Amino acid sequence: MLSTPPANSASVPRFPLARIAIAFPGDTRRRDTWSGAPASIGAGLAALGAEVVHLRAEPLRVATEAALLACGIARPGTIRRSPRATISAIRRAGRMSPRMSRLQSTNATARLREAGPLDGIIQIGTGFIIETQASLATYEDITIPQALALGYPGWDSLSDGDIRARMQIQSRAYEVADACCVTTPWVGRSIVADYGVSAGKVCPVGVGRNHDPGRSPRDWRIPRFLFVGRDWEGKNGPRLLRAFARLRREHPRATLDVVGRHPPIEADGVTGHGFLSLADDGGREKLTELYRRATCFVLPSLREASAIAYVEAASAALPCIVTSAGGSPDLVGNGGVVVEPADELGILSAMRSMAKPEQAQRLGEIAARRAELLTWPLVAARLMEALGLGDRLARPVPPFPVLPLSSTGSS
Repeated sequence: MLSTPPANSASVPRFPLARIAIAFPGDTRRRDTWSGAPASIGAGLAALGAEVVHLRAEPLRVATEAALLACGIARPGTIRRSPRATISAIRRAGRMSPRMSRLQSTNATARLREAGPLDGIIQIGTGFIIETQASLATYEDITIPQALALGYPGWDSLSDGDIRARMQIQSRAYEVADACCVTTPWVGRSIVADYGVSAGKVCPVGVGRNHDPGRSPRDWRIPRFLFVGRDWEGKNGPRLLRAFARLRREHPRATLDVVGRHPPIEADGVTGHGFLSLADDGGREKLTELYRRATCFVLPSLREASAIAYVEAASAALPCIVTSAGGSPDLVGNGGVVVEPADELGILSAMRSMAKPEQAQRLGEIAARRAELLTWPLVAARLMEALGLGDRLARPVPPFPVLPLSSTGSS
């Protein structure tokens, strides 16, 4: 979703007008493109005074759909139980194929020629290559080796040769970029270790928040947990329910609110709210209410590159129980507790620690202070610095907040 600049955005450094292109294989103005990050970065740049050029790296929709089917139809592992699921798998495999990457690279170069003079280019994702003389910064939340290690869907439909080809494309994207910007240091470590990129070229810039629930007084005496995630299975919902059931025996007044595409839930203390859209006024208001009355945000996902939801929860002064599978612990820092997603007892232990009012309130205050450094205008300003345009900033930009992590079940 598109982020509204926070109320304190006036304190963000401003710079003279610059012309910056945002390149991505999709419409970077849409609020539902890549979790809203391209549109939110564009809004952040505009709030800072930049002229934003939207550069779409893939062809028009009809050509793209045809290319997706052509690239994906011969891939292994795309046959599903229903025709609809099979078509979806074929499209996903096509989108991830080296052939589509090369098509996107060609199209991005063509669109770049039409864009006119630019002060810099922000390339979101490294599944395509932009050959340019302009200052170029990549921005992403995960590398291919990390996606493979975490078992992200879709990669199993590519052959070993396809994966090698995609890694070569990613490597070349890093090579031609002036800076490799990442949502978290976790991604940067892979760029250095797996691709041999100089650590000095890697810039953690963070993410912003698409929903700012704000802070309000809450009763910390009653543990109120909040889960927000579309993918019920992937976000580890079933295991969380089992852990909460055990916690409920110790804290009979504890509650768990569940938001997302979850199945019907009938469990003591648990309320399912279904999917709440930020594009809908009613859904946004309900979600804001849930954030404000909760005492802890819990999302022990099986994999999570860098979930914006943690930052949104932190902005409401909520401590977070965050998965260790991915880079999200870098976002939460010491404003929460990190858990292994397969460790049900570890999740229970973390919830026990957050059921202590003093502990939850203390970590919530830390989370709120950290969230002040994770906004889209600040991400945009850090990207400007990475592009070598830092001299246009009125004053220094606070860096990505690298802080120590809490351990599982700390108290």
